[in-house]
Amino acid sequence: MMRYNLVLLSAILTLTVAGPAFAQRVLTLEEARTGALRSSKTLQSAMISVESAALDRKLRSYDLLPSLSATAKLGLAYSEGDVGDVSGALGLSVSQTVYDGGKTFLLMGIDSIAEEIAATDARAEYLDVINNVDSAFYAALQAKASLESAQMDLDAYREHLRLAEAKLETGVIAKYDYMETEAETASKEAALVQAQGAFLAAKSKLASLAGLSGPFDPESIDITRYEDWMKKVSGCSGDSMNAFIEAVFTRAQAENPDLKGASLSCDQADQHVLLARADYLPSVSASASHSFNLESGRGLDVGDGSVSLSASIPLDIWVTNVNVKSKRLSAKTEQLNREETWRSLQVDIQSAAYECVSSARSVLSSRKALEYAEAYYASALEMFRLSASSLSDLSDAEALVSSNRSALIQARYSFLGSLATLRTLAGLESDESLQELVP
Repeated sequence: MMRYNLVLLSAILTLTVAGPAFAQRVLTLEEARTGALRSSKTLQSAMISVESAALDRKLRSYDLLPSLSATAKLGLAYSEGDVGDVSGALGLSVSQTVYDGGKTFLLMGIDSIAEEIAATDARAEYLDVINNVDSAFYAALQAKASLESAQMDLDAYREHLRLAEAKLETGVIAKYDYMETEAETASKEAALVQAQGAFLAAKSKLASLAGLSGPFDPESIDITRYEDWMKKVSGCSGDSMNAFIEAVFTRAQAENPDLKGASLSCDQADQHVLLARADYLPSVSASASHSFNLESGRGLDVGDGSVSLSASIPLDIWVTNVNVKSKRLSAKTEQLNREETWRSLQVDIQSAAYECVSSARSVLSSRKALEYAEAYYASALEMFRLSASSLSDLSDAEALVSSNRSALIQARYSFLGSLATLRTLAGLESDESLQELVP
């Protein structure tokens, strides 16, 4: 009954995973990226922040222009129902800050840096979205490959069971050996069900990131196009390994948005120190105003005008002293944050580079091991058919194939995942740009 339930559940999941042939769509990695970029709310929010920062900078530039204002007044005098004289006045005034210790230009510079920081944050979010959807895509492909591997294991054990049943009928093997093979086949059926569930979960996560609905099948990646690169990377050791890591470091210094954002924050903090120190300096402003009067019977009178120049200097120097010290401490904090960002980035790049090399070597070695295991299994299967080996020998041979196949799948997608991580850390958008850094 248990085996029947597993088979039934497997059939249901297979229909759920595969779906009707006409309803399936093949999803490419590029389509997944496009969908993820389009549906990412955090990326949309980051882009809005860029636009907002640009508007703030533009608004700040208007502080360099004079301030204009106009007033108007109209009056009507009357008493006991008699309409009296009509009078009016119009006033125009203009004011301009002549000198403010450079505060306006400093604030414009701070706003400009803020716009760069917003753009850098948006780029960091863009790269994160790409990295996340790539990782989900590779995870879905790995789950799909594991599902196919589980199906191959089950097919192999079903063949074992068929052969064992025939040999049991002829008395070549004992009932115990047949029951053991039957139990192992049921175990493979359960493993297939688990693999189908894992594939569904991986596809669900990918669909969520890419904003997809409806059934789809992730397009397989031709790993052979990475063949030359894997061979080249797997040979990195000693000086060549250090050169590879250093090349990624150098590219990250110019392209990594987190590091660039930390540097911009340092520049912005330095500008805030200068802005605080500007409070020691006096400020000078000029203004001019003129009025025009209108009275009944007299017409328009040019009226009076005035021009003034004023200057002010702060006397509460102790307040400015504290503010300057506070801004200097903030600048030191930003400098420490930048140094920590660079230190963490170095560690992450080294780890990803070693993972990339290790995975490339594992792909090459696991593939050779799988070729040997498959040849050994074919020999063991033929020997069993000839009754020259036992069911236990055949199971061991198939287990070796399954183990090496799983190791190859793991190594392939670990390699692709490490490439995505290295690419993101270096601030790059394509695998080809990363390939150029391999010595």
